[in-house]
Order: sequence, then C-alpha cells, then structure tokens
Amino acid sequence: MINAFNLGMDILTRLQPELTNLRKNNTKQTMARERIIPKITMSIPSISEMINQIGPLPPQSIIIGYCEDGLHVFLDLHDSNPGAILIAGDTGSGKTRLINSILTSACLINHPRQVRYSIISPKTDELGELLTKPHTYKVISPASDGAEDLIKEFVEIAEQRKSGRQLGTTLILAIDDLAYFLNTIDPEIQDMLKWLILNGPESRVWVLATLASSDVEKVNSDVLNCFGTRLIGKIESQEAASYFIGDIPDKFGELSIGAQFGVYFNNEWVKFWIPTAQ
Repeated sequence: MINAFNLGMDILTRLQPELTNLRKNNTKQTMARERIIPKITMSIPSISEMINQIGPLPPQSIIIGYCEDGLHVFLDLHDSNPGAILIAGDTGSGKTRLINSILTSACLINHPRQVRYSIISPKTDELGELLTKPHTYKVISPASDGAEDLIKEFVEIAEQRKSGRQLGTTLILAIDDLAYFLNTIDPEIQDMLKWLILNGPESRVWVLATLASSDVEKVNSDVLNCFGTRLIGKIESQEAASYFIGDIPDKFGELSIGAQFGVYFNNEWVKFWIPTAQ
C-alpha cells in the first residue's frame, strides 16, 4: 500500500498571454489548469474545441481533461516533475478512453517531429484513428516479442539522452492494462520498465499506463511508486482506492463511470471530464 502520495505538481491558472509566453519567461510549468471560455449550458467540449478556446498551448503539451469550473488540466512534457502517469479505476471507468483522448490531444497540438507515441495494448481494435496517425511509431500486442524489444529500445533512448545526447522528439509509451503486460514479460524487462517509468520523463520519454483497480495487488508496490501522477476514475472499493491514494480523502466512488476522473495535487481534489473526440 502506498503510504506517501506526493505528485510534486502545482496548479497554475494563467491568462492566455502568460501561457503564450511560457517558454520566453522560462517559467517552471508542470501539470496546469487553464481557464477556457465558459458555456451557458454544461457540455463537455471536444479536444479541438478546447484547443480553439484556450489558444496556443506550449509545444510538446498534452490535454488531460476538462473541468466543470471552466478550467482544463494539461501537462507540459518538457517538465519532468509530474512523472509518469498511471490511469486507474474500476472496469468500465473509462481508462482506455482517457488514454486515447490524451494521445489524440498530442496529435492535435503537436507536429510528429515534436511528439510521437507507441502503444502496447491487448485491445488495438479500440484505438481507432490513433493507429494511422503520423505520430504513431509502433502499436504492439503485449504478448508479442516486439513488446519487450520496444521497452529495450525506449530504455536505450532514455539512457543515451541522459548521457548527453540531444533530446529531440518527445516519446510517449502508452501501456493499456499494466498488470497484464507485466505478467507477460521477463523479470529483467520488468526492471527495465520500472527504470523507464521512474527516469524516462527527465529525457522526455514518458510512460502512460492503465491499471484496473481489481488488479492492483498483482502489481508490486515498488512499480506503482515509480508513477508520479495518478489519474483516478470511479473506484467503489475504499480499500482498492487506498492502494493508489494512501490516506488522502477521496470521492472516487462518486465519479461518473466511463467519463470522469480526478487528480489530487497542491492539496486540492480536482475532478475532470474526458473530452469528446475531435
């Protein structure tokens, strides 16, 4: 069980001019929330609508979600402080939908030379247009030999970058169903993946993984502790939720199943909706 839970993130609410000049001012930016134009009636905007309403986001950013108060949650992939991202929740809570939404935002915001992603998933039929985007590097079944080779490749890239190689394109490794994948790979590859989860963001090699709450005991706590950020969907069991959030008061059982998640940072519980498709 995770006894300590520190995301190492700040909530920074900024007006559009400040956001546009993020790079110029060398402002430290982690996961942030940005106000968008409120609508008269509550509706969840599409990713494209959010981008149009917000204005230009910093290069190599991704949108995480939309909040009812008119703010959105996004992540600057230049800043490693938030760490790798774990998406957790009950079966049907929307984990795969959220990971698809995040990768879609990466495509809409960034050129393929800025951000590329690879996906390890047993459910490639649910990936839709993500399979054909120019940002796609590899899409692999977790049981294939290519999955282990992909981990080795990403670890090698991260190590080269840590030793002084130019960073270049930001890479995202999306693993849908972390527990299943860990069960298919050798212990040596598990250790390499754990290293990548912990150290990859410093080299702009990000791991984004989903985990069903019912499978939490199948994953060693030292692996879970490597994830700096946890996006939590609906979890009915308080005991299961405690594996992800420790002693932090939660409302994970109240979230709308399949559509709503939450993240706890800067002493604030923030709920957000998964943006609709383009």
